[in-house]
Amino acid sequence: MNPACTSAEQGSGGAQETNLSMWTRVSKATPPPADAASQADPGGITAALRQLAYLASAEFGPIGIGWGYDLEEDVLREGAPIVVAGRVVGRELMHTARIRFWHRRSDHPQEKVEFTARAHAMFVSSTNAGPMTDPDAPARTELQAFAVCMSKIGFNVAGITAPAQQAATSVQTRLTPSAEAGGTSVGSSAVGPIPANERAILDNKVKGLAVVDDPENIRRAREMVSSILQHPSAIAEFQEKANQRIEEIERSSTRSAHF
Repeated sequence: MNPACTSAEQGSGGAQETNLSMWTRVSKATPPPADAASQADPGGITAALRQLAYLASAEFGPIGIGWGYDLEEDVLREGAPIVVAGRVVGRELMHTARIRFWHRRSDHPQEKVEFTARAHAMFVSSTNAGPMTDPDAPARTELQAFAVCMSKIGFNVAGITAPAQQAATSVQTRLTPSAEAGGTSVGSSAVGPIPANERAILDNKVKGLAVVDDPENIRRAREMVSSILQHPSAIAEFQEKANQRIEEIERSSTRSAHF
């Protein structure tokens, strides 16, 4: 029982029950299995979009009439430098999508409910095997933003979007060395050591910090690193190295200003 509710709200048909009625209903909704055409998409994006659209249509009506969304932001942002053989050959690119989702109210069909969500995915990234481009990144960010909007109103979307996320992770893993291939794992934490493939990515990114002279670029890379690295120790180590590099640049700039 929610202590913040009045006795009237806690009664049958009270405000709390009314407020949560759609959430309770849609949280139990499940889409049909993906059809053969959707399953043929190795990235899992087509199947996930189709299943989310099915759930939204079942609750609100056909797309464009009962629900829909507009892509308000569709941009690429530069990240950390890509270093090959000690030379900067480019920069990582992160794709960002923001959508405005809307749906009609069942009790007041003439009214729209609207809200936004944003998602990010690496479009060009640095791996131990060299730069990698993920052509599915724009579609994946749109899917993620759509899923976030659906989850905000109660839909259970984790099982729907998981295959698409696993597909993106497997591509990154295939392009980095495994422990069996001779990779080394350095460092440990309460959650275990950093995996060899993630250590290779981390070392490459730390190396790239040395050739960056703009503290703002390093700050952006520091903020974005959790979309590339997953192990807490790897993220913490990169952020620590980034902070040290920022301090080094700013100290150098201060000394120069005094001459």
